[in-house]
Parts: sequence; C-alpha cells; structure tokens
Amino acid sequence: MSRDRQGRHRSGRRAFRPGLDDRTCGQLEGRQLLSTVSIFNNHDDPVFHVQKNIQYHTAFGGKIAKIRDTDLELYNVVLTGTGSVRAKPMSGGRVMLIVDGSDASTVISINPESRQFRKGTAHLYPPGATLGDHILHVGAIKVRTGVISQILGYRTADLSGPINLPGASAVDRIAFIAYKPGAAITTGGDLNTLDSFTDMNLAGGPGIQVGRDLNWVNIGGNLTVSDGSSLSVARDVGLTLQPAKGTDPGGAGGLVGGNVNIAPGGAFTIGRALQSTFLVQGRTDGASRITIPFGAANYVSRGGIFP
Repeated sequence: MSRDRQGRHRSGRRAFRPGLDDRTCGQLEGRQLLSTVSIFNNHDDPVFHVQKNIQYHTAFGGKIAKIRDTDLELYNVVLTGTGSVRAKPMSGGRVMLIVDGSDASTVISINPESRQFRKGTAHLYPPGATLGDHILHVGAIKVRTGVISQILGYRTADLSGPINLPGASAVDRIAFIAYKPGAAITTGGDLNTLDSFTDMNLAGGPGIQVGRDLNWVNIGGNLTVSDGSSLSVARDVGLTLQPAKGTDPGGAGGLVGGNVNIAPGGAFTIGRALQSTFLVQGRTDGASRITIPFGAANYVSRGGIFP
C-alpha cells in the first residue's frame, strides 16, 4: 500500500478491480437476456430468432426439400428416382409436398435431419431439441403425374389431407406414423402395402379408395372410420403376399393392433373378396357397416365382433 505526500495511506487506488469497459470485458463470459436470446440452428445458416411459420427450400436440384417446421424441427424430404420435390406451408403448422415428373420408380422419404454441432456452439441451444413433437405434419401431397412407387413417413410424418394417385401402375407402399381426420388416399391401381404406425382415423373426407387390390394393411393402433369417410377396395384384400419393407414385417390381408370402429356415416367395403386373414387384436364395432362379399370368415377379431 502506498502513501501520499502527507504520509497518509492511499486505500486501494491501484488495487485491481474487474471492469466492464473494452479493456476488461473480454475477460468475462458474455451474457444474453433470455427475452432476446437467439437460437442456433447448427447448420450453415446464421443465428435466427424463433419464428412461427414453416421455413423451406429445395436442394440438390429438387431432389431434397428441406423443411423447418413450427416446432423448429428439421426435416429432409428426399426424392429418389425420377422427378423433383418441393414444399409449401399450409395452415395449422402443416406442409404440402409437391412432386413433379415422378414415375413408377419414384420414392419419397421423410427423414429428420441430424444436427451436427460445430466448435464454439456449446452455449447455443438447438431449435426443436425439447419443443418438438418429432412429427412432420403433412396436409397434402400433390403428385402431378399421378404415379409414384412409395411415400415413406412411417415414424416421422402424419397425414391429414389428400394424396391422389390415379395412374394405373401399382403403388408399392404408403406409410405414415398416423392418419388424422381429413386424410384421403386415392389410387387408380393396386396399393401393395398401407402402413400406419399408430392410429388410422378416417373422418371428414373420402377416406381411402383403392382402385384395384390392397394386398397388405398394417395398423399399429386403432382403425376408426366415420363422418362420411370410407376404407374402400375395388377388388381384393390380401391377394398377393408382400415382403418385409423397412420395419413393416410384410404379409397378406391385414393386421390391426387395436380396435376397429366403423361408426355411423363410415364404411369399410371390399368389392370382391378378402383373400387372406384380416386380424384385429381388439374388438370390432360397426360390423353392419363392413361389406365383404366373399371370404368374410377371414375377418378375425379377438375381442369380438359387434353390430
């Protein structure tokens, strides 16, 4: 401690004190107010603020539609084979997929995009890490040629709008995590495999109309048909055995992990025959609204069948 000219102590004039000016603030960790913090997207885009609308753009010449949904989750909609894909936002946090130039070899896959953390981002919070539901909500898929091979969102996307595929060639597989009210699928030819990882709830629209045969339907939860919708197959169900596709084990006929409820205003109609076992693990209600001209004995409901 130093003394002034009169011999008095100068208390701490030269003692070190942390400052907040330009000379010392670099030694302290930066802080941001929670009300203004930006969220890092772990990609090449700059830091951005939370937004409530869907963001999208195309990549690789239209082979990938990149989507950031309202939960700030990232998805790649990947097209393999012939054609291109793009996305448009819809109401209710949903997205429309538009497919151009597709043919019977084209496959659409809906995949979550993995996050790649870069050096220096330890204190930046990735969007969608805890807020998201891990599902891309698809409000419609427009396939302009009317022909496609597969649409795959078995554990990543639900459907609440139309898919119209009037072409005569077979559709190999359509798979979603769930089918919500408003979901509608129309095919001109066969649909080989129809998957729902959880519930299939057809209501408020035409439902599912298969132009020829539906060979295998696999529903992990309940099948509910109501409010003017139907599950309608023009010819046979279970005519041709299907191999395993992804996590679907394959088979012929149908498997419902929960219950079947064909409510007033709904219908389940097979135009010709149920060729293989259609097994319902739970109960069936609304049997009077199920039409099976031939092979009705192949419909088995372990919890009972009620009118």
